[in-house]
Amino acid sequence: MRVVLRGIYTGGAVLACVFLASIAVLVVLQVATRMLGIHIRGLLDYATYAMVASVFLGIAHTLSLDAHIRVRLLLDVLPARARSGAEIICLLIGSSIMVYFSYYAAVLTYESWQFNFRAMGSAATPLWIPQLGMTVGAALGALAFVDALVVAWRWPQSPYGASDRGTESAGIERAAAVAGPPVAPREL
Repeated sequence: MRVVLRGIYTGGAVLACVFLASIAVLVVLQVATRMLGIHIRGLLDYATYAMVASVFLGIAHTLSLDAHIRVRLLLDVLPARARSGAEIICLLIGSSIMVYFSYYAAVLTYESWQFNFRAMGSAATPLWIPQLGMTVGAALGALAFVDALVVAWRWPQSPYGASDRGTESAGIERAAAVAGPPVAPREL
């Protein structure tokens, strides 16, 4: 099950990277076409939609690597057992918020499709299309939060449990360990 979840989170991260790269392409295209005196409608709108999709689709993968930025002032001064309990409470609150948000994002996307709502921008894109990236990303984020909550509840010494963190950069260190050692460039 863990392999499947990591695959789902990684898939969301790959999609987030694709949307992030598309922002660069759209901005360069807008600058180039403007210099040539050509106006392509909606490029700024599409770059905005890509940014929203990129942010939401990356939530689950970032959480699974414990790489989210968090304020740890309170957690760092608590004893290990209390720290684990506080972490579970935080994950419970985060899970509740993400499940709530993903549900209403899905409702919003469905209603936008059902009533054929269109963006007010120059391209008049059907709103359900850009909202879909947000909805899928929020659902993946909710899944990752609930997953983290279950892991922290059942195994307090896990990467999601608070008792094994000794440094501020524990998430970054774990991410680096997952990625492996840097690869040296080949000589020609």
